Amino acid sequence: LAAGWRTMCGPTAAEGGEDGAKNAAGDPLLALLNRASSDGAEFWRGLCPWLHVEDEGFRQAVRRSVWPYAEGDEALADQADAWGERLVNEGYFIAQPEELSLPWAVDVAAVARGVEALIAVGLPPSCILAYDEPWAMASQLDQLVRVVSGGSEPIMDWAAFHVRASPSSPPSSSSSAPAGWPPHRDRGSDDSVHAGFRSDGSPRYTTFWLPLTDATPESSCLMVVPKGKDPGYSEGDRGKSPLTTIFSTPEAFQHIRPLPTRAGGMVAFSHRLLHWGSAADPRAPAPRIAVAFAAADPGLAEPYFSRSHLPFPSLGLRVALVAGQALAYCSNEALVTTRGRTEAFWNFFHAQAVQFGPSFRSIVAKHRAFLEQTLPQAGSEEEGHSCKRVEEEAQEERVEEVVADGDVEDLFAGIL
Repeated sequence: LAAGWRTMCGPTAAEGGEDGAKNAAGDPLLALLNRASSDGAEFWRGLCPWLHVEDEGFRQAVRRSVWPYAEGDEALADQADAWGERLVNEGYFIAQPEELSLPWAVDVAAVARGVEALIAVGLPPSCILAYDEPWAMASQLDQLVRVVSGGSEPIMDWAAFHVRASPSSPPSSSSSAPAGWPPHRDRGSDDSVHAGFRSDGSPRYTTFWLPLTDATPESSCLMVVPKGKDPGYSEGDRGKSPLTTIFSTPEAFQHIRPLPTRAGGMVAFSHRLLHWGSAADPRAPAPRIAVAFAAADPGLAEPYFSRSHLPFPSLGLRVALVAGQALAYCSNEALVTTRGRTEAFWNFFHAQAVQFGPSFRSIVAKHRAFLEQTLPQAGSEEEGHSCKRVEEEAQEERVEEVVADGDVEDLFAGIL
């Protein structure tokens, strides 16, 4: 296993890799990746010994704990139908923990503690996917996901969040954030209106957002504009910003809905729902920690890798997914900020690239090439520029190129 990780990352500093040692010496994140390379699964177990990594006993218990929303339980079926109806009519639904009726097979608070442990050493929250627990939660939701979404299936598009405001200064770690992602649609092109819904109105792409700590207006919760108050939801934005269209009058702001959700609950929403994560209050007693995954109609979006790997992909494949999404979503988070980090994440992804679908491989490769062209050379004064900044500097040129190629959907490849 350790040898496999060395192949994924290249020579580590401990093994005498000169470039790796030089980069790791000045970048704590690269040093951690070197440790992961040399220590393999034990690296992750050492960071969060209360969580599971490729634990077969735990996996067997989870397989027996799938929530039976599609197995004839009348009460569960009625509840799922009500949620599905609200997803169609409102664009979203909330399920508080007690409404889910059945217990999680994981300790939700322990998973949140795992994210905090990763943050504490400088790793991004998405590294929680190295552990079995998030995959276990998605596995338990398998039947519910299909029933409420009209038949969509997980596509392995994941995100993880750690939101906490600092009372007096910006966060010391780029792994945390003072707010969630800004307002967006998960699929923003007008094509996603015409092709994104079934004849019964159910969305062909749905995100399932799972708070691991209480998501409140103080700690940061999801904010949404309901379908009925958003003209572009069903008609398309027609080249305009949805913010301009929706908030054309002062009264329109009164229709924004906060979605406070307790730890262990769930929010599901369609690809067209305008949503964002609010900024955290510095006085909030705890961070807002959450994970999210997407499910889509097989005819709309291909899975990032084959569903045959579910419910528990190999550790190497999970880490490759984290790395690939770090590159694909670089404009959303200040994580891939140097060429050294770009290459490190690319190495993790590239070693497992054959396992991923061609669409996702293309997205990751394009973002990697973009970063290599726009991030400064190692050692220059400009090396610390964030990926977000360099994307903003080149956005106009990028848009023109994509539109010229006719592949408008690629503009939204970096948005969950």
